[in-house]
Amino acid sequence: MFYSQAKRSLPQEVSSSPYAPLGNFGCGVMAGVLASVVTQPADVVKTHIQVSPSHWTTKDAIRYIYTEHGLRGFFRGAVPRSLRRTLMAAMAWTVYEQLMAHMGLKS
Repeated sequence: MFYSQAKRSLPQEVSSSPYAPLGNFGCGVMAGVLASVVTQPADVVKTHIQVSPSHWTTKDAIRYIYTEHGLRGFFRGAVPRSLRRTLMAAMAWTVYEQLMAHMGLKS
């Protein structure tokens, strides 16, 4: 979703030039950052539940995180996770687009 939106915003000159892989990589970076920010709160809750599954329900984990750390608690660890996800997304989308182009398929 985020990648498709970012790619649509690329000028046609970039998409059809030799620099298309760089443009795709940039779109992948943007998509990775946005996806990380949007999914970070759910990932924090999931991690709390996984660490102590016998003591947490989803509701308990949300309540604990908010009580102990406020809204900022849902974004703890966002930077390392974003860096990892962003690079993975950027590389995956770039490789995907290159493979599609070499096979003559429309992406």
